[in-house]
Amino acid sequence: MSGQGQMAGGAVAAPPVSSGGDGADGVVEFPPPSAPMRVARQLAKGYEHESGLFTLGHLRGDWLLWDGSMWAVVEQDELRSHIYRSLEHAVYKARVGKGEAWEARAFDPTPGKVSSVLDALRAVVLMDGGLDAPKWIGASGARRPPAGEVVACANGLLHVPSRTMIEHTPEFFTRTAVPFDYNPSAPEPKRWLGFLQSVWPGDADSVALLQEFFGYVLSGRTDMQKILLVVGPPRSGKGTIARVLIALVGKANAAAPTLASLGTNFGLSPLLGKPLAVVGDARLGGAGTRQVVERLLSISGEDWLTVDRKNKEPWTGPIPARFVIVSNELPRLSDASGAIAKRFVVLTMAQSFLGKEDHRLTADLLEELPGILAWSLDGLERLARNGSFTRTASSQDATRELEDLASPVAAFLREHCVIDPDGTVEKDKLYARWAVWCEQNGLKPTNSAMFGRDLRAAFPGLGDARPRNTGSKRPRHHVGIRLKTPKDNDADDDDDDPEPGATTPNPPGPPGPHAETPGSSIKDPQGAAWTVPTGTRTGPTGHRGGPTGADPTGIGKTQVSDGGPSGPSENPPSAPDPDNSSEQPEDVCQTCPNELVNPISRFLGQCPGCHRVTDEDRRRYFDHLHERNHLAG
Repeated sequence: MSGQGQMAGGAVAAPPVSSGGDGADGVVEFPPPSAPMRVARQLAKGYEHESGLFTLGHLRGDWLLWDGSMWAVVEQDELRSHIYRSLEHAVYKARVGKGEAWEARAFDPTPGKVSSVLDALRAVVLMDGGLDAPKWIGASGARRPPAGEVVACANGLLHVPSRTMIEHTPEFFTRTAVPFDYNPSAPEPKRWLGFLQSVWPGDADSVALLQEFFGYVLSGRTDMQKILLVVGPPRSGKGTIARVLIALVGKANAAAPTLASLGTNFGLSPLLGKPLAVVGDARLGGAGTRQVVERLLSISGEDWLTVDRKNKEPWTGPIPARFVIVSNELPRLSDASGAIAKRFVVLTMAQSFLGKEDHRLTADLLEELPGILAWSLDGLERLARNGSFTRTASSQDATRELEDLASPVAAFLREHCVIDPDGTVEKDKLYARWAVWCEQNGLKPTNSAMFGRDLRAAFPGLGDARPRNTGSKRPRHHVGIRLKTPKDNDADDDDDDPEPGATTPNPPGPPGPHAETPGSSIKDPQGAAWTVPTGTRTGPTGHRGGPTGADPTGIGKTQVSDGGPSGPSENPPSAPDPDNSSEQPEDVCQTCPNELVNPISRFLGQCPGCHRVTDEDRRRYFDHLHERNHLAG
C-alpha cells in the first residue's frame, strides 16, 4: 500500500492509519472493525465542508443531508448501503501473532459491523436537538442577516428585503428550497394575477392574504401559528391555488394528508420533514374530531409531538408543516374553547366556474412560477412589516361561523349572556336556557355536566358559588356571567360597529316546535320522562311535574328575573292569576329577554318565539277572561 513499509513474510509495519484514500494496490485503508468510532470519523471526513460543518447530520431520529440548497431527509437504508460500499474493499492492519509484525486484512463488512459503524457515525454528526428551521448554524451565523428574511432558491440564498443573493452554505439550516432559480428580472405573472382577480373580483384584501401566506410557506417560518382555510363552491379555483403552491415549494416538500388521517396512529409520519401539508376536499365527522383538533392545534402551535413510525423508532419534535385546508364547506371541528377557530385565516370564494373550466389553466400558471415567486416574496415582506396577516372583510362572517361550529356553547353565550365580573346566574337556569337554544338551532343539547365543562373551556375565568340568600337549598351559581336583559339588547342594537358576524340575541321569530301539551309525556334535555299536568303553564321553561317533585334541569324552578330564582318550587303551581300582583308574570319573557307585547303572552309568561301557543293555552286564557268578567259583573 502507499506509504507502508514491507516486512518479511508479507507483513507490514504499523504506520499511522491513512485518511482512507485508495492505496497503490486499489484498496482503502480503515481502522479495524473493533474501533467503530474511528471508522465513523474516517467516513465522516467525506462529508466535511469548507465551513467546518459536516453535510450529514442526525436530528431527532432523522438522518439529514445537505443537498446543496437545503437539508433533506436521507433514509437510513441509503446510509447503510453507502457504508457497505465504502468498506467493501477496505483493509485494516492487524498484528501478526504476538510479534511486532503487522499485516493487511480485509474489513469484510457484515450487518453487525455496519450497524456498529452507523451507530458511531450518528454520534459523530449529531445535531443540536433543539435546532429548528430556519436558522443559521456554525461560526458565521452572527454575521448573517436574520434567518427569517432568507429564502433558499436553486441558485442561492435570497435575502428578501434587499433582494440580494448569498452563496449556498450548509450553515443555513432550512428544510425548504424553491426548486428553481430566483430571477430578479422575471416578468410580472399577469396570468396568475388575472386568475386571482377572477376568483376575488374587487377584493384586494383576499389576494393580499393569499400572497402573504405563500411567502410565509416559502420562508420556512412557523411562528405565526396559523392555518389557511380556503372555502368555496366546486370549480371555484381552490385546487388550482393548491397546485401552484405545491409547485412553488416542490412536490418533494409537500404532503397531502386527509383530516381523518391526522387522528390515526401513524397519520403524522408523512408530515415529517415536509414544510407544506395540503388537505384537499376536507371532510370530517364522527368520534375522531377531537383528536384531529388536538393535533392541528399542536402542529400549528409549534408544540413537540412524539410520532409513531412504521418499522422505525418514534420521532419527537415540532412538525414544521404549514397547513392549507381546502373545502367546499366550513369544517365542523369540535372545540369548546374556540382555540382551533382562532388558528385559521379564512379565504372564501363565491365564484364558480363549473362548465367554464380552462383545462390548461394550471399548466399556464406554472410557466409563471419565477414571477409568482417574486410576488410571494412581496407578500412575505409585507407580513414581516405588519406582523400579522391581512384581515379580509369578506371572510369575517365565515370566521365567526367557524367559531360557532367549533364551539356552540360560545355562540350561545354570545347571544344570551354578558361576561360581568359581578354577575351571577343559577346553573340550572342557564342550562335550561341552553337546552332551549339548542332546540331552536337544530342541535342536540349536551347534558348539564358536559355543558359546564364546555362553559369553563369557553370562559376559563368563571367561578362557582352557592349564595346564602336563595332559600334553604342554596342552588349553585356561575360567577362572572349573567343573562342578558332588555337593556343589554338595546345596547347591542344601538352599537354602530357591532362585532362582525354577531347576531341580535334571541330575535323574535316564528313559533318554535318545542311547545308541549298538558297531560302529555315529554322528555327533558337529559332524557328523563316527565308528565305535564293539566292546567300547568307549558313551554321550554314552564313548570313541570316529575316523579320526585324536583326537576334536575332547573326547568321546574320559579323564575322571577334574570337576576336569579326566588327559590325552588316544591310542587308545580297552577297557571298564575293575572289579577294577583304577587303571581302576575313580568312583562319580560321568562325564557329570553324579549318583552311580552300581547295579553296571551303575558298570561303564559313567554314570547311567541319561545313558546308556540296551543289550543289548550287559548282555552285557559279565555276561561280566565270569562271568570274575571263574571266576577267583575
